[in-house]
Amino acid sequence: MVPYIITALIPILIYYPFNKDFQGLKKETNKKTYIFICGFLIFLFLAVRSRFVGSTDTQHYYDVMSKAIKAKKWDNFYDPNLYEAGFQFFVFLLSRVFKDPQWIIVISTAIYVGAICYFIYKNSDDATLSIVMYICLGLMTFQMQGMRQAIAMALCLFAYECAKNKKIIPFILWCALATSIHRTAIVFLVVYPVVQLKYNYINLTILFIGSILVLLLSNSIVALGNFIFDEHYTNLAEAGGYIATLIYILILLFYMLFAERIIMDKQSVGIFYVVFIGFICYVLRYTGAQAAERISYYFMFGQSMLLPKILNVFSGKDRKIVKIVVYILIIALFAYRLNGSVVVPYEFFWKVY
Repeated sequence: MVPYIITALIPILIYYPFNKDFQGLKKETNKKTYIFICGFLIFLFLAVRSRFVGSTDTQHYYDVMSKAIKAKKWDNFYDPNLYEAGFQFFVFLLSRVFKDPQWIIVISTAIYVGAICYFIYKNSDDATLSIVMYICLGLMTFQMQGMRQAIAMALCLFAYECAKNKKIIPFILWCALATSIHRTAIVFLVVYPVVQLKYNYINLTILFIGSILVLLLSNSIVALGNFIFDEHYTNLAEAGGYIATLIYILILLFYMLFAERIIMDKQSVGIFYVVFIGFICYVLRYTGAQAAERISYYFMFGQSMLLPKILNVFSGKDRKIVKIVVYILIIALFAYRLNGSVVVPYEFFWKVY
């Protein structure tokens, strides 16, 4: 557990030299350097982990890489019944360059850590808080296990940037590429129209009514999802997840309560709607498909952008106190979740090679 807690503290510890000697992160060059250093250290931590850290999914992908290395040509490797063609092609390309299976972990880590760092640079009002939230609230540990979906999620972050700037063709292409890695990424198509919405009572009302309908029609959605994804998910409710649900509720609720004091620009509103979609997907896990929680991760990145905007309503000493409390709660929750987690204990790949 200790290596994870140290990783969570890194963004906070690194910030202080920047705040004292480099006059904070308001300057673009300082912000870039800070995010790069944090991202690089997180990358190193995740890239050198053993394939046995996390769920069996990572071990399967490691084995797929081993198979690709041994295959002499594409026809000897490709299996249409295994994974999406895009992911298999990605692995096959890596195997032509790298002859050690560990590289599938290294390169995939570089993709999703690099993408989240780029996204934080482009969208966060508080890079330190956003990085800590990424580490502690579930995204990082999920990506350590769901490597294939993590790559798709990373590609969706670039799709979001296109949606934000109303570039529909690049947005669709990024989503298509992500879907070729993990078919569930097709759900991200909903983001384009959503981020164009304005924050007003009409849109909020439509959103709430639509959410209620989604929950009421959960059984039909399960059936449709099984048809689209060619899977057989059940509609049994799962236990747990209440803290994660509460985090969603609090972030959305405080955003709406402080709406008059938050800078309601297009970026802020778009991320709010994305987080709301993630919340509905997550709640759907109680009444809908077991895949609903995994799908919610495509939208969860918005949490780490929205909370800093909420904290901006505070100023001076109050803001410092609130941020300290938030950091303590987030890291304490992270430590609590690590107990019994499949990513613990942490092992270097060379120790169990």
